[in-house]
Amino acid sequence: MPVVNPERGAAKVQLVPPNPYGYLLVMAEIDPASVTTDVDAAERVAIPADIESPSERRAELHRNLKGVTGALPGVRSVSVFEAILFAPGSLDRFAPRGAGRPARYDTLIVVETDSPADAVALRSHQAFADLVAVVSAAGTFTDVLPVTNAKKIDDVDRARGGVFLFNFFFAEDPEALLDIWDYTAGWWLTRGNMLNSELLRPAAESGYALINNARWDGVREPADAFRHPSYWEFVLANIDAQRATAMPSLYRLVS
Repeated sequence: MPVVNPERGAAKVQLVPPNPYGYLLVMAEIDPASVTTDVDAAERVAIPADIESPSERRAELHRNLKGVTGALPGVRSVSVFEAILFAPGSLDRFAPRGAGRPARYDTLIVVETDSPADAVALRSHQAFADLVAVVSAAGTFTDVLPVTNAKKIDDVDRARGGVFLFNFFFAEDPEALLDIWDYTAGWWLTRGNMLNSELLRPAAESGYALINNARWDGVREPADAFRHPSYWEFVLANIDAQRATAMPSLYRLVS
């Protein structure tokens, strides 16, 4: 597989075995217009979990979720995220025909279970239905996607505050995108100090091919990566070459 502009990139990333867990990803549009698309402005957004959302609609949702997230049975963890930046990507450069909904979700919830089978079972549980109902009532769009961990650099600690990347991808050929990801992730490790990452793959029919999740302590490192010229010349150029689309966003942990 040829790599575009290799002189602008980095070595292929070193991986460890992926997690065996199952995940349910709740994706929602609550108040997306309130999220900045300015990387510089995102560096001024407060990220501690105990700070109330600047969006009243999301703040009310966060209050309403407190009672329902704790009611989910048999889960490893439940993490609620609020978008702080809809980052530059390639949605305006290429999107496969019939790809699906552009990923600009200002609220994400990741529910981790012991296994993919447990995630499937949880999806039909009343407690999970109650959680989805609370989210749906607060916004204009909500969807649920079961995912598994396809590749991993290191564990993403979703129980600790910080800044989290969720990068959704469309792709005509998901396997080709899966291969080139090793190189683009190597760039993120070198240029963005992305020391952890879990590449998630839909476990049900979806318009998304892959979803990358990573964590940093603060905004500066991923923001600097988005501003670097080789983000466009190497990362997005190689994603373009695979006829794929990157839709990255940064989030803070709410609970």
